[in-house]
Amino acid sequence: MVVTATQFKTNIGHYLDTVGERKEVYITKNGKMVAKLSDPMQDKMSILNALVGIIPKNHISLEDAKMERIFKRAFPGEDPYEVNKRLEERRKNSESTNSKDWDTNESAY
Repeated sequence: MVVTATQFKTNIGHYLDTVGERKEVYITKNGKMVAKLSDPMQDKMSILNALVGIIPKNHISLEDAKMERIFKRAFPGEDPYEVNKRLEERRKNSESTNSKDWDTNESAY
């Protein structure tokens, strides 16, 4: 159910009852969705079951999913895989530079 902030403010009791019936209420302000009122006791398995089929099996590992989420927060608007590729290249360059420095320092002794 979608309601405006004014409607929600005026009829809050009605919308709280609606949520109690396991329905969600979306609140808009100036035409934009600003809040979602939902049942805090919603069954976690029903949430998980709603996601089944959205993410293909074996498409992404848990670790990759975590890294993608971190990259999206750290680099908003950029493709996380491209960012990861750049970071890996930078790390490899840094490792090769450090090993060259080590070889140079070794010959000095």
